[in-house]
Amino acid sequence: MKDFVRNVADGVRERNRALFEDEFFNGFEGAANICLSVLSESIAEIKSKPGGKSSTQEQLLLLKLYEIKDEIEARLRDFPANQRNT
Repeated sequence: MKDFVRNVADGVRERNRALFEDEFFNGFEGAANICLSVLSESIAEIKSKPGGKSSTQEQLLLLKLYEIKDEIEARLRDFPANQRNT
């Protein structure tokens, strides 16, 4: 009987841990998508400047924003593989 109760308790603990982990990663993914959206919107705003011409400073800013966005996307692609089930 003790083994049965222990097995049930272990199963409940494992299920709760899995649910918590799933919720954590879903929240993390949501936050990451928000950050990428903000970057994308900023890039689009600069690119859609009336007249179609950007100053040198705006072009440098766009370049940096693209670099940041690419770096975030690369790190996010690797994140679950490096963090899940550890």
